[in-house]
Amino acid sequence: MIENLSKQHKEAQKDIETAQLVIDNRREIKLKIEGALEALNALDPDEPPTSSAPDHTEAAIALGVLK
Repeated sequence: MIENLSKQHKEAQKDIETAQLVIDNRREIKLKIEGALEALNALDPDEPPTSSAPDHTEAAIALGVLK
């Protein structure tokens, strides 16, 4: 009986170690995907870019700079 339980214990331990390796691998893949998504979102945000420089054409025409 002790021998049988010891064998089951060793098998269970090996199963746990294998499962832990699979989990660690999945976590690493998940982190890489999150990093890729973050980088892609930084390059192509959902919101369209706003103009950083205002258009002063009308003001320049009013001042006579442009005709």
